Amino acid sequence: MMATWADKKELMSATQINGSWQKPQTIGYGASQSVAIGGDDVATAVWLQQVSVNQRQVAASRYIGGIWGNPKILSSPSDSEFTRPPRVAANIKGEVIAIWISDNGKQSVAQSSRFTSGQWTQPVTLSNESSEATSTDIVLDDEGDATAVWSESRPSGSFIFARRGSSSKQLYPLVVTKEGLGTVTSSPTGIDCPQTCSMEFEESSQISLAANPDDGYAFSGWEGAYSSRESCIVTMDGEKAVIAKFIELTKYPVSVIRSNFGVISSEPADILCGGPNRQCIASFSSAKLTATPNAGYEFIKWVGCPSGQGSECTINPTSKMTIQAVFKKLPKYTLKVTKDKLGSVSSSPAGLKCPASKKTCSVKFDKGTEVTLTPTPQPGRTFAGWTGACSGFDPCVIQTDGNKGVGATFQ
Repeated sequence: MMATWADKKELMSATQINGSWQKPQTIGYGASQSVAIGGDDVATAVWLQQVSVNQRQVAASRYIGGIWGNPKILSSPSDSEFTRPPRVAANIKGEVIAIWISDNGKQSVAQSSRFTSGQWTQPVTLSNESSEATSTDIVLDDEGDATAVWSESRPSGSFIFARRGSSSKQLYPLVVTKEGLGTVTSSPTGIDCPQTCSMEFEESSQISLAANPDDGYAFSGWEGAYSSRESCIVTMDGEKAVIAKFIELTKYPVSVIRSNFGVISSEPADILCGGPNRQCIASFSSAKLTATPNAGYEFIKWVGCPSGQGSECTINPTSKMTIQAVFKKLPKYTLKVTKDKLGSVSSSPAGLKCPASKKTCSVKFDKGTEVTLTPTPQPGRTFAGWTGACSGFDPCVIQTDGNKGVGATFQ
């Protein structure tokens, strides 16, 4: 059994043998220690060592044969006072791995180092270099595979990430360079360019890259470790570099003929043309136009549109274009109500109001208007039903797609 503690700036430890605590020993100088004991009964301690007022570094020491060895600095010489406490893990084989948050005052990243072949490896950066890593932890299984977790603060929020690595495999960097505007992501995760354009992956692993062009651009192909127009899969048998090429799409002027009977809008929102709206010319590489008729009018057709689906027009211009949306005034249809003088009938929307004193009333509605008729019997009378375009006693709903006649009976 081993206990560790901080005595002011001095890190101390003591072991218990046969139920008795032995004389304390100095591990090093600093704070925020983490200790792990492997299956070989060797203890490893890591801690933050204050180098100067503005600098803290991660230090490590090994406890072998009852004695702590000389501390070894694991982190970068450029680390600032914001470097965060390390964690260490060991397994039954005596393999050891440490993890910490390295902060040089400009960026904060999760880094890791293994103790292998009698020495600590160079630190490996695990997290996104453009985000701020804030806390971390690590475990090591009996096969030597480590699982690291850490948190990152990004403009869109805080996230928890995990990464698994093997002690038996070499890590190689994959570097992505972009030409033009777009993003490149990887599977497994790691590359998210332009935020993170380089990442280390295990040897022999296959990394799939996906290219997503920004608006106004198209993906034209890969160059470097993989040259193809299709999907990019990189085998990590060494350091690899890939170039993703995005080309800007050529834009051409599109003119829309203005109408007083409707409005044409576009996506992207560069055109709003019709009535008082006079934004009728814009340049596009691709766009979708939408025709919206004014009240009392209907859309009829497109003129000059190469691909129209109803009131929508999709364009991918290769030269100057002129497009027109044709609107037409809605036809009006007559709704005629016939009844006796024992009740009245009214409509919604308003328009028809047939009092008890009249036997016949008629009014015109725009094509496509849905009209609901309501009967109101005179005092002491009851509604006896509909005839004609409606029947029974249910509410009478008329679609004005032609001239219609309805009878209302009271008793």
